[in-house]
Amino acid sequence: ARPTLSLSKYLQQVGRGMRVSPGKPHVLILDNVGLYQTFGLPTDEHDWQRYFKGKAAGKGVQQSRPVVVRMDELGLDGIGQGQESRREKELVNLEMVHIKRRGEKHEGVEVILQDGLYGIMYNGSVTCMPRYERVYPLKDGGEFFALAEYPQKGMNGRRTVINYQGVDLQMALYGEVRREGDFFIGRNIRGEKCYWDGQGREYYKEMPKFRQCGGIDLKPFLKGRYRLRRWPNLFVNGLSVEMVYSNKNLVIIDNHVLIVKTVPQRAYTIFGYMGSSVLVNTSRGMMEIKKDGTTGSIMRYVPEGFLPYPNYYSMNLQAVT
Repeated sequence: ARPTLSLSKYLQQVGRGMRVSPGKPHVLILDNVGLYQTFGLPTDEHDWQRYFKGKAAGKGVQQSRPVVVRMDELGLDGIGQGQESRREKELVNLEMVHIKRRGEKHEGVEVILQDGLYGIMYNGSVTCMPRYERVYPLKDGGEFFALAEYPQKGMNGRRTVINYQGVDLQMALYGEVRREGDFFIGRNIRGEKCYWDGQGREYYKEMPKFRQCGGIDLKPFLKGRYRLRRWPNLFVNGLSVEMVYSNKNLVIIDNHVLIVKTVPQRAYTIFGYMGSSVLVNTSRGMMEIKKDGTTGSIMRYVPEGFLPYPNYYSMNLQAVT
């Protein structure tokens, strides 16, 4: 009943019952935590030379089913090959959790281990298949959950970032990576120092300077014009900070972009206005967003009586200086 990542400790535990004794023809091992799925049966052959060289890091044979690595037992030292946390990592077999703890739910982000590689599970669903050699939980990471490192083979030690929805943000930095706020600093594949913006998902050679307007970060585009930092792919030909209006739930920039401040923040290009609502463009058609930030119906046709500019009074909009 004691979880472990140490092959020698596993064999020591089961070996107590396997000691030869007169009148003892067999032993029954009750593996409550499913260690056999990590290490195989006690009678399996093991390549001890791999462990002595540090290539197997005590994981034994490759297991066919994923197991969950409990984050509350990991500390902040990171997990992965060649790295043992000060406190032993607790493994929970997914099948045992389902059978023995039927009322227990998998909530939030969890690290799983399968075939010697790590993956991510969010609310019980695998969001990142086991493909990382190491995972480094981030202390006070904000919306960023962990750094993950791909195996050297094929990826050359590439590191990426995983957010708290268990999504790989597809960062590509190499070497030692450190975080400053929303930025991750490392080196690109050519070995040059590089800054990756976790908000805008862009790379910079130097730390950029943003302008905040109405609680929204803008990055310089052309002289006197700006683009959104968080949504770099939103199609706008530069925005003016001279025309920014806001209420409790919305921010309108240059009459081109609407930001819904409720969580999670969303950004849309503006088509027009109708009463106290904003008409925005979406992939499904035109959508109505009310002044309180809630969404209305999808419109396939341009409604009659729409206006090119908002009714500032009815929408409680005030100019942002």
